[in-house]
Amino acid sequence: HKTLASFFSFSSLSNKQTYTVFPIYMDEEKFGYLTISGEIKNSDNLITLTIEQATNVISFALMKEHALKQHDRNIRNDFFLHFLDGSFSSQEEIINRAKEFSLHNEQAYICAVGKIDESESAKSYTQLQRRADSIYEFLEDELRLSPNPIHLFTKGKKCILLYEVNEVSGDVLQYVETSLKSLQKITTSQFDCTISFGVSHMSPNFLQTKNAYKEANDSLLEGG
Repeated sequence: HKTLASFFSFSSLSNKQTYTVFPIYMDEEKFGYLTISGEIKNSDNLITLTIEQATNVISFALMKEHALKQHDRNIRNDFFLHFLDGSFSSQEEIINRAKEFSLHNEQAYICAVGKIDESESAKSYTQLQRRADSIYEFLEDELRLSPNPIHLFTKGKKCILLYEVNEVSGDVLQYVETSLKSLQKITTSQFDCTISFGVSHMSPNFLQTKNAYKEANDSLLEGG
């Protein structure tokens, strides 16, 4: 477990209030922050020790929450990859298991496959995979803000998005395009890299998303 990094204080011009900020370790690439009203000096040993203990408790809770989310994400992802690989014995088994992850067979979907546009020569496979995982985890959190469900899976260094749609119309296609452009913009601003997508036609049900995935992946490869 990492020790507490140095804290700092700043003042707000709008309300002339001073705040002290303490970093909270979450993982190798993530830090949170605990902001406290008022200035705390390095000489305030008892106060800083108390706050350090509090940040350690918060850090442990956040890491535990992240580990549980990662576990659930891995289970959901394993299901979808096994579905793509044809590992299930019957359509009924696929439909029943998909329901566990809120993927209903009677729902129509549009599939998008994304890949980060980076040179792979300068980094190791592990570095590339970790970076991709971090980016896709961030994008998944962004997708939760969408008014319509969007399901994200990963396959190697690619991500797979399933957009729940009700019909094929200009509005629906515009919605998917706008969403993907937003993800591209966020990826550029947050990670200083770009991401490309290939998009499928509408799949009438979940069972047909295997074909939609192939179509979207082919579109991505052709675009690249």
